[in-house]
Amino acid sequence: MADLITLDDYKAFEAINGDKEDIRLTETIGSVSALVRAYCNNSFTDFVSVDKVQVFNIPRGGLEDLYLKETPLISITSVAERTSFSASYNTLNSSDYYYILDSDSLVRMKGDFQIKWPEGPGSVIITYKAGYLILPEDLKLAVANLCTHYWKEYFKTASKNIASSSLTTTFNNTSDMPGHIKRVLDLYRSIL
Repeated sequence: MADLITLDDYKAFEAINGDKEDIRLTETIGSVSALVRAYCNNSFTDFVSVDKVQVFNIPRGGLEDLYLKETPLISITSVAERTSFSASYNTLNSSDYYYILDSDSLVRMKGDFQIKWPEGPGSVIITYKAGYLILPEDLKLAVANLCTHYWKEYFKTASKNIASSSLTTTFNNTSDMPGHIKRVLDLYRSIL
């Protein structure tokens, strides 16, 4: 997984000229990128040129909508379903399903009518490409701001614990995430 912003992007954002803290800044950017991916439940960049294969376990009674984990959708490579666990997968034609942009979901179609997806474990497999070739500017800003937030916390922790030489920084706790950053990240958060 590539970082969501580069060291050069961050240094330009913060007007940092030297390279004295590059190692720690790179670690912070990597940790914050992982935190943002986990919080948003989206990789953002990993499946732009590589297929994402998402397997759906459909409960008894079937489902009408299947929600894609990775967004935004770039293209659908294939949609396959099976009607029973022992059956082979049948690859659907593009006219057999419809992608709903507003909800990042696929519905099953039969002619002009929507029908339910077949039930069962692994009954539907959707292979697709999704994400951003270039991260949106507001998301890049949120990542940079979150790096700054944790960078300042690092120095605060370092100054408190310098005598005991125990430096700790937690990058997986979103309860202390500043509200203005959380609001932007919530715009990109997946419900899956």
